Parts: sequence; structure tokens; C-alpha cells
Amino acid sequence: MLEQNWWKTFIKLSMAIICLFSLMACQSVTATLGSDELSYELRDDWNYAVKVVPAALMEKIAQNDVPSDWSGDPRRFAAIAILQKGQKTPLYLIEPSLLRLDGCPQRGCSAELLAQRSPFCGEIACLYFAYLEENGRFSKVFEEYIPKYLPPNYPFFRVSKQLNHGLPCLEFAFLPDRIDPEAVQVNTFCCNGWKYVGDRQYFEPFPEN
Repeated sequence: MLEQNWWKTFIKLSMAIICLFSLMACQSVTATLGSDELSYELRDDWNYAVKVVPAALMEKIAQNDVPSDWSGDPRRFAAIAILQKGQKTPLYLIEPSLLRLDGCPQRGCSAELLAQRSPFCGEIACLYFAYLEENGRFSKVFEEYIPKYLPPNYPFFRVSKQLNHGLPCLEFAFLPDRIDPEAVQVNTFCCNGWKYVGDRQYFEPFPEN
């Protein structure tokens, strides 16, 4: 009889412990929304990386991300610091090109000058990357080639106001067919808890002149 009561007590205690850990696990899970349920805002406040990015991250980019044979200055890359409501630390998005802010001379950019000012750009797309600070260390959480063709004055980059796994989703717009454009394609990237991954694609009507 005593052994039977002890066994019942053990089962009840085990169930209580399981329920407690289940409750803690539920509380630790961040509620997420689909990227199509989020609201987005345009971000066009690009500035020189040296004015946006912390010095320690600027040094990391210069050492790890810039080709050794490139003679340009990564401090002149374009960058945006993203810190939405509820976000713990800023996300630093880098456009590793000197063209957005420096542009080309009035006489235009030769192929050689374009290559010098945009070492991460190919014929169709340019590489973008983003870093997040965690416990005093910077981790690269986003790295994607984004097509560079876009209608004039079209909102290229948007950020969700709500968070997904603690970080906002990112949207980039471009022309999938620049020869005979009929629509603008938008690619959405969201954090999966570790890094940004492609979430969805959709199309918007091509803007009329």
C-alpha cells in the first residue's frame, strides 16, 4: 500500500514538472506573424558606413568582407541602422558600393570605374549584408545578392514595423525584366531565429509615368 502511494506521488510530481517546463517553453517562444501580415515602411536614410556603423564593426568589415585587391574605402559604403520598436539591438545593413552616395563623375563611370566603386556588383545584382551585435560580438545574419534595376523614384527598400523572431522583415524591390517591364518584383526576407532567409515574393504593378 505504501509502495502504491509512493508511485502515485511520483507520477503526480513528474507530471507537474513536465507541465512547468512546457509552460516555460511556451513563454520563451516568440509569437511570429507571416510576412504578408506585417506592415512596412520605406527606409531611404542611407549614410556613409563610417557615420552609421560602430568602429569595431567597421574594422571587421574592412578585414573580412572587402577583397584584398580592392583599393576603395569601405568607410564610404552606404549603410542603414535599423532599430524598430521592441528590437533589442540595431541591425546594420550594408550596401557595399560607393555609387549610392558618391555617384559617378559628370562624365559618367567607365566599366573600370564601376568595378572599382562597386566591387560586390555583377552585371545584374549587388551583394548586401547585415550584422547584428550579440553580447559584444557582431554576427553576419543577412547576405544576399539583390538585383539592381528599379524604376526611377521607386521605393527600393522597406522594413516591417513588427518583429519576427525579434527582428524586422526586410523587403527589396527590383525589375525582373528591365527590357520590357510589366511589374515590379518584391522579395521579402525574415529572420528564422538565426539568420535572414527568403520568405516570399510578390509583384506590384509597374508604375506609370
